Amino acid sequence: MAQTLFDTLITVHYDNMDQNHFVREQIESRITEYLHQGYTVYNLSTFQHPPAREKVRQISSPSEDAWLDYDLGSQIEQLVPLLKEAHKMKIFPEIEIVGVTWWKCVEQARYLLSQHNVPVQINYDYTDLVCDYVGIKALGITFSMDGKPIPIPSDMVLEKYRKSMGGE
Repeated sequence: MAQTLFDTLITVHYDNMDQNHFVREQIESRITEYLHQGYTVYNLSTFQHPPAREKVRQISSPSEDAWLDYDLGSQIEQLVPLLKEAHKMKIFPEIEIVGVTWWKCVEQARYLLSQHNVPVQINYDYTDLVCDYVGIKALGITFSMDGKPIPIPSDMVLEKYRKSMGGE
């Protein structure tokens, strides 16, 4: 999926702590790919935002308590009308969603968007699942959550992550 570009990119919780900046750098490169093709990027975050660029729409939470839960539901409510306006159709093209956040938050955003009949495809190569997957694998833990197997990032991005951490 990493090479496919859809009509729109949504980033979630850009303000998450990304200790070695790997995920943030990945997402910055993904944003750049979309912008070079003339596509719009929507960012749902509260405190930090991608560098200001044309065609990057920032959707912040209106809540002063957003730091408690990032107010994702409110941000989705703001996003859906923008997507409808941008796509001027009742059936949306596929939309990619990524995040500098815990990948379960990206899944929650996908779920909330599905409640508005907005189909999105999570690109797990551009979430912190990459870091979690490597950590889980190193600990020898079973790859499941809530009784379901967790998604597996691509070999390409796992190798890139290992190299960024000084591995061979």
